[in-house]
Amino acid sequence: MIKGKIYTLIFTATLSLASCSGQITNEQNSKRTLVEVDTAQADLAKAKNQGLLKIYSQAISDYITEVHKQNLIVLDTLFFGKRNNGQPDDFPDITLPESIQSVNIQLIDPELGKKLQDEKKSRVYINLMGWVDDQQASFIFVTFSNGFEHKFDYHVEYQYHSEQKDYALTASRIEVFSK
Repeated sequence: MIKGKIYTLIFTATLSLASCSGQITNEQNSKRTLVEVDTAQADLAKAKNQGLLKIYSQAISDYITEVHKQNLIVLDTLFFGKRNNGQPDDFPDITLPESIQSVNIQLIDPELGKKLQDEKKSRVYINLMGWVDDQQASFIFVTFSNGFEHKFDYHVEYQYHSEQKDYALTASRIEVFSK
């Protein structure tokens, strides 16, 4: 009789331990799954930011090429306004290269852009609006100089080619507002 009670007690204790072990394993698996999901989301966000950085850099390079070709303004530094007003065309959370085609690139607050224009009229300040998705990208470079005078707008559009995994220029035009 005592032997049977001991076996029952051992059996019950073993079941309890196995049950707790399963709960710990399930909790560990849940935590591991959450970490894997967080890591995958972080990797996806990083890849998206790298893609945004690439197409924004390409658009800026095309802007510089066109401005030189049209001889519209002299470029040594471009000041881009970092707008964050909760709008779809706000500047994305990317870090632009320090220079593109030997032109210095600076991302600044719009208030500082106004101050820099007041200090030196030849500085170029750009309000860059961009819309990028999986199939196409469009940008408008609203360009100010001469004490915040609206000089011209550069419109550029790209189409995504999945074979090359890259955007290709499809159209561009300049609208000049001042002489």
